[in-house]
Amino acid sequence: MNRFAIASLSLLALLSMMVAPAQADVARRAPGSVLIYPVYVSTGGNTTIISITNTHNEPGFEPASNQSGVVNVHFVYVDGSTWNETNRFQTLTPNDTFSVSVATHNPNSSSGFLYCVAWSPTGGRADLDYLVGDALIVDTGYNCIFGLPAVAFSALTGTGNPTDVNGNGDIDFDGIEYEKAGDQQIIRSFIGQGVLMDSYLAFVSLAGTADFETQLDLVVYNDNEQQFSSHFAFRCWAYVPLSTVGGVFNDSFLASTSTDPNSTVPFTTGWARVDGDRAVDTVGNEPPINDPMFVGACVQSLFGFAAAQLLAQTPQENPTAGILEY
Repeated sequence: MNRFAIASLSLLALLSMMVAPAQADVARRAPGSVLIYPVYVSTGGNTTIISITNTHNEPGFEPASNQSGVVNVHFVYVDGSTWNETNRFQTLTPNDTFSVSVATHNPNSSSGFLYCVAWSPTGGRADLDYLVGDALIVDTGYNCIFGLPAVAFSALTGTGNPTDVNGNGDIDFDGIEYEKAGDQQIIRSFIGQGVLMDSYLAFVSLAGTADFETQLDLVVYNDNEQQFSSHFAFRCWAYVPLSTVGGVFNDSFLASTSTDPNSTVPFTTGWARVDGDRAVDTVGNEPPINDPMFVGACVQSLFGFAAAQLLAQTPQENPTAGILEY
């Protein structure tokens, strides 16, 4: 068996193993009141199926909303090119689930991200931490099919209570209305790009409006603990090949470094920390934001076989509050 065949089988085995940690990972996987779907693609042969479930299982009146576990879900699709919003509402009774094609639910957008917010049936955003969700994505542009869970954020105002504590109308990830994201995001592992493997990163900025450019610092490690750096900037949302984020992710670069002599796989590997550096208002009306909040996901694909995971989050909270106000 030649090196190409061995590497292909090894990569397929690795992809199959990558799915298990994602299923077992409970970080940002518990039910929440806000769900962020880091990527959707639609039109031109691409398909995304969005699923969302109300896990409330015990009928009983909530103290503030006086409703028996019913959640009115606000869907907000944000187009990745224009940053225009498309809004939908769907009522979920306890144990109810809802699945929909993005092409039907949001026919005027080809790609972007989605967030869903729990509303009380009596009106307004509320602390109803019952929502879980995921997306099934067929991406013909990147030639892969994968499933990806939504990033869940819990509300912090008490079950059934309104969440807009400061009355600004925004979704504030400030540790008061909704929990904060981790200070850093972790790319658990990646395979050197450019030989057999294609990987993609999706980022969603929680720095505020689409006027902000979010600047990220990446610290990348090879399989022998050598450290390298890269930088990446985006506005609002990005879904890009890993190789465009930095040349340090390429197999040709990693192979030139001091790799682990005890590695038994015929390709280069590594992992990375991603940290928000600054978010800069490109219009110039707002001051820069240090340590901006964001969430992300990584997709690794080989010959149409793909594994996708949310980026892991460090337990330390981001020192800066995040916000959704697109």
